[in-house]
Amino acid sequence: MAMLTGLLYDDALPLFRGYNRSNGLFPENVLEVLDDLHMSCHPVRLLPKRQPALVAIEWRKEGLNGHFVVWDPDRGQFLDPRHGLIDRRELLCLCRIEHIWSVGKRGMRRLAAARMAKAVAQGLFEPFSPAAVVLRVADDGFAIEVRFASDPPEEAHNILEVNNIPVHIIITTGKKGV
Repeated sequence: MAMLTGLLYDDALPLFRGYNRSNGLFPENVLEVLDDLHMSCHPVRLLPKRQPALVAIEWRKEGLNGHFVVWDPDRGQFLDPRHGLIDRRELLCLCRIEHIWSVGKRGMRRLAAARMAKAVAQGLFEPFSPAAVVLRVADDGFAIEVRFASDPPEEAHNILEVNNIPVHIIITTGKKGV
């Protein structure tokens, strides 16, 4: 998901609510997150020429089911979180393609704007020493969550939005938010 959307891994992982490593991810989990990000996605039979695609594969030798790679049409290669860049012929020799979903660019502008707002927010909040600045999916788009280990100064509380993206300040004490 991080490779497909351009999000940092730490920003992409929380998008999978209730993800349990032992259960793994299923295509419906990934498609649900793409929908939450307002990115159009639909099943196709062949790799698209101009659109990125999410591809579910099964490794022939390793016997791994449920592995996902991303088709990058600009490079003409697959982006594999496990093995890096793989060209088309090599992947087809090593794997069997199970499903392909073409991912439209709808929603990518909003996502890019949200990523930029997060970067700006990190700079704005840096003097207040936040524990973390994270991009979250909200009901109406995106939100920037800024976590502090203790109550930050009033100036930090006065920052309500960055580039039209709402900012939520969370003060944590131990494991629970206050």
